[in-house]
Amino acid sequence: QRAPQAPAPAPRTAKPVIVIDPGHGGVDAGAIGAAHAIEKTIVFDFARLLAAQLEASGRFQVAMTRRSDVFVALDERVRIARAANAALFVSIHADMLHDGPSVTGATVYTVSDRASDAEAARIAEQENQADAAAGHDSDEALGDVADILFDLTRRETRAYSHVFARALVDRWK
Repeated sequence: QRAPQAPAPAPRTAKPVIVIDPGHGGVDAGAIGAAHAIEKTIVFDFARLLAAQLEASGRFQVAMTRRSDVFVALDERVRIARAANAALFVSIHADMLHDGPSVTGATVYTVSDRASDAEAARIAEQENQADAAAGHDSDEALGDVADILFDLTRRETRAYSHVFARALVDRWK
């Protein structure tokens, strides 16, 4: 007698994973605005609402880099996204611009080799210093192979990031 044949594997129906990263947290409050609005609280509340809406759509799986008011180092946020095999990583911030109350709207940033303007450069530098401000030492010694892999990944995702950013901005309009 022959052993029964194993059934064909089921088609993959896994939902894309979206990792939502509410910026700042714990000892890192982020920007503090009028009426003592604290960035880490605003973005956390927004991120939870966004996650709930995405999950309710039934189209996505959602992972969060933090689920409470705790500090999560930048490299840990990246590790969470990679471990979840994220199709999209959305980091949410509520930056305060120097132009004050005359500025309204939203800004969408994607991976780039250089900032689009001086304000974007200032904000990126400030956000990239979050680990140091929270007393966390980053591992600067990535090595040549890691640098090359990062560069390849960045090139591969740059086009997708741009398409997503355009679609998001168009939807907001």
